[in-house]
Amino acid sequence: MIAIFATSGNARLWKFVACLFLLAGCLALTERIWVLSEDLYARKTWPSAKGEILSASQQDDRDLSRRVGSIGGRTRYWIEYEVAFAVPAEQCRTGVVYEGPAENMPCHGVVKTRSTQSPSRVFGWFLHGYHAHQPVAILWDPAGSRSTDIKIADESIWLRYNTDRLVLSVIWVLAFGTLYVYSHGRLEYFKTHPEPNISPQAAKEDRRSDDQLTDLNIS
Repeated sequence: MIAIFATSGNARLWKFVACLFLLAGCLALTERIWVLSEDLYARKTWPSAKGEILSASQQDDRDLSRRVGSIGGRTRYWIEYEVAFAVPAEQCRTGVVYEGPAENMPCHGVVKTRSTQSPSRVFGWFLHGYHAHQPVAILWDPAGSRSTDIKIADESIWLRYNTDRLVLSVIWVLAFGTLYVYSHGRLEYFKTHPEPNISPQAAKEDRRSDDQLTDLNIS
């Protein structure tokens, strides 16, 4: 480890590299924490309404992946739940309203799980998830204007957010943060400990002399 920080030039280079990767990691970590915090905040502040699962289906982007030339292994899978919930039609923000004398849940929308590249994992979500005609509590955003501004109240956080990416971002920041601190420490060390001033030509001549001595000893 110390060998690659043998000079102040090397230490300065590694500090610059660490700084770039640390900045990228911090931006990614901030974005993921923001999305997670926004979701948790919504689940504490949005009003709840009586709802029902109308249908559940497994979806994927296989057609899109083929169109852009991606390999099959990059196909992503997720579960979509069509839901209906009891809010007045004028307060429905999903854009889909069914009105009628027998319609006690006029607002309809779609709730999606996070995506995954594992077909077996998404099948497990489908198998152990919600099923048609199952009653659920629906959280909805009174100020929302998108069809995605609804959530199933008791949906597992593992299905809402990819925590693997969050953990990866944390490890990334810790790793390059450590590299940055170490590089900075080496630069501070060189400020009080002069480096040996050996030119490349002198180093080459020293190596040539060592080789000649070695040849003499062998003969």
